[in-house]
Amino acid sequence: MVESAQSLLDAKVASALNLYQLSYRVFACDPTLADTSAFCEHYGYTLDQAANTIIVATKGESMKFACCVVLAVSKLDVNKKVSGLLGTKKYIDSKILQVSELVFGGGNRSSKVLLAPDQLRKMPGVEFIEALGIPKQAP
Repeated sequence: MVESAQSLLDAKVASALNLYQLSYRVFACDPTLADTSAFCEHYGYTLDQAANTIIVATKGESMKFACCVVLAVSKLDVNKKVSGLLGTKKYIDSKILQVSELVFGGGNRSSKVLLAPDQLRKMPGVEFIEALGIPKQAP
């Protein structure tokens, strides 16, 4: 972690990273390039090096939430995969374990978090799921 750059992150993101003692780096980025595709193209990352985090909520009286992480080359399979899994809180596509370092959002448009995907095992309630992300269709 680059200590002086930690202030670039959203306070809640920095707090969670530190609470679970994840090893990470902070990457300052131009806020106009924060969207995944624009960020990767400008800063020289590929989409299979970037992760998207999606919060999913169930409908009904006893609402449940899940934090899902998939590679940027995938889309979250909410209808088939996530709907059957809502017993834990954090689902991560097992494909991300094939990457040495991932780019995550820093909770704002001016920073990114870079960390080895294995660091996510330190967080409670994490479950790595096969085929959580499915390939995106070409536009």
